[in-house]
Amino acid sequence: EPAPSGEVATLGKHVAGRFEQLSSELKELLAKRTEFPFLAVLQESADVTHKLAKQKYNHFFDGVRDFSDDLLDRKENLLDPIRQFMSGSMAEIYTEGRRLLHEHRDNLDYVQSTAVARIRPALEDARCYVGNTMQSVKSDVADLKQSLKTLIETEQQAAVDLVDSKWGQLQTLPELPQLEEGTLQSIQARVDETYQKIRHASLVAVIRDVKRRFEEDIYPQLLHQMTTQPTTTEADTDEDDRPPVVQPTYVSGKALNVAFERPYLADASDVAAYLDAMKARMLEEIAKGHRIQI
Repeated sequence: EPAPSGEVATLGKHVAGRFEQLSSELKELLAKRTEFPFLAVLQESADVTHKLAKQKYNHFFDGVRDFSDDLLDRKENLLDPIRQFMSGSMAEIYTEGRRLLHEHRDNLDYVQSTAVARIRPALEDARCYVGNTMQSVKSDVADLKQSLKTLIETEQQAAVDLVDSKWGQLQTLPELPQLEEGTLQSIQARVDETYQKIRHASLVAVIRDVKRRFEEDIYPQLLHQMTTQPTTTEADTDEDDRPPVVQPTYVSGKALNVAFERPYLADASDVAAYLDAMKARMLEEIAKGHRIQI
């Protein structure tokens, strides 16, 4: 900028004031290092400008050759590119990339996308503010967002399908019409709660856990509750005349240990032999009075 007219002392003080302004600007940028770690590269320049701002006016004339080239180099290769980065859309792209990786850090191991392998090193590059790096990041962020959206929707649908299937099985039970209204409402509430958890979950591990817990814990509990309730009787029926509550014991079909000599099935005869072994194992449980949950 044009130098003010006047005495050398006035000019020197003006230069010192400009260094003070630059020092404050660099301090403000450094305060954003948590969100933009690459800004740490400005620390040395901030120290230099802060020191120059404290110099006496004659220093800017007597010793200008000692620091002018260094300051020009810092301005052209460091400060100007960072200023341009921070004042435009590149800073927004950088922030969006970091936010996406942070918010979905627990989903990234499940997503089928090569974008993560490009986004992470680009954001960690100490000179990411130079060139067209952020334009590539913008494209990769869009790809990763779509991959994550597809992943989460697929996991949610798989969980919903499982609950639909199990809930559909429960609704075919012959005991269903005989259940008391309060019992039906309680059962429906637990199923609805599971659906709600699936819809609101955005982490793959959480969705899978909700699905697993329904299949392994909640569904067996509901099955037991629906098949061990006493049937509804007339209000004036004497309590001693009520039918006894049947308490069946359920075993999980998945948990049955089927004795079979091979770790795999290779042909039709293997399939037939395995089915025979499975049938024998199931009949063994049924002979004990157990019901097999499928």
